[in-house]
Amino acid sequence: MGETTFRCGLGAALLVLATGVSACAGYGPAGLIPIHFEDVILIWDDRLQSQTFIRRASFTTEETRMAFIVPVPSRPRLFPVDDRLFEEVVNVTGLPAMRRIPASADRGMLSAGGGGGAGQVRVVESQVVAGYHAVTLQATSAAVLVNYLRERKFPVASGTQDWLQPYIDRGFYLVALDLNAPKKGTHLNLPALGMTFNTPRPFY
Repeated sequence: MGETTFRCGLGAALLVLATGVSACAGYGPAGLIPIHFEDVILIWDDRLQSQTFIRRASFTTEETRMAFIVPVPSRPRLFPVDDRLFEEVVNVTGLPAMRRIPASADRGMLSAGGGGGAGQVRVVESQVVAGYHAVTLQATSAAVLVNYLRERKFPVASGTQDWLQPYIDRGFYLVALDLNAPKKGTHLNLPALGMTFNTPRPFY
């Protein structure tokens, strides 16, 4: 991942700005939806042991529905963000945004799977934010979580169970983001979404 990193003047915050790429993906009923462009701002405060993660993305799809899942180490607070923040960060710092090298499509995104297994799913919070239906979940089993999502018609592809289990084993919260596109064939520029959570070290 290419990135611009610097120390901020307030406290001991670390800010990372990464832009570019077809590095991630969402999933719809028909499968993979490649993201053509993604911007990320990551702000980590060493003193407060907290991180703010802000992301926007753009892609073209004929799907009317897509979904992502984002694992985070503690309960997050989600909030909408003005897209102009990305340009303002570049202008204020004077540092150019770096192009991130394309990577696999499963980082922090729904990549799904199935299977059985005993366990429970707890809904921590459900809300609509930045155009998404966002549900924060905790689970004791990846298999049960995948089944839970499928039962609620959440788009799920193959392979998620193995990807999710290590996060569940570590007690991570899982934010399921579900978006209904306005119509087929639309070039979608997703509005920026931010989340803040506690973590002893930067997480991405």
